[in-house]
Amino acid sequence: MEFRFNSEENMSHGFAMFLTDAQPEFPADFHNEFGYMPDYKGLGIFLYRSESRGKWYVMSIQNNGLESITMTRNLDKHINAKNSCEFELNQGERGGIRIKVLMDYIYLFKRDANGDPSYSKCSVNQIRDPYFNNFFMVSNNQHREDRISSIDVEAIYFKNYDSAVYQDKADLATEKLELTA
Repeated sequence: MEFRFNSEENMSHGFAMFLTDAQPEFPADFHNEFGYMPDYKGLGIFLYRSESRGKWYVMSIQNNGLESITMTRNLDKHINAKNSCEFELNQGERGGIRIKVLMDYIYLFKRDANGDPSYSKCSVNQIRDPYFNNFFMVSNNQHREDRISSIDVEAIYFKNYDSAVYQDKADLATEKLELTA
């Protein structure tokens, strides 16, 4: 995913991307604190600013629906070397986050929003039950006029690393027709 960060670095809430098994339903599954229900079941990837540390982080948090994870209450307790890394943001710059789920591992790559064109490995973390069928992204301004997120999503790319998916010629032809439609 590539984005342009338009907010002042200290004034944005950031955003979250989710990979889940179940498709979310609107409005039941969406929450006013950071956009999606805090006790989600799946994998959340957060671009998050730690107010206590004064730094931005990209992190992955797998939740099995039992813990209530919220951005405003503080994600600092989830920051560790296995699932997160610092992320440099500058207003008006393009950044990027790559998510690679391979077998039962998630790999996070980042392209800091500081003008650097290259991606670097951020973290590698083992995940349980990596069967995700839905992807979506949320951001919420939480009714605070002093903290407005202005982020332009410029591109979202998907690549399937499962070679078995690319063996059936009929399926490939159907997929091609769907993409052109």
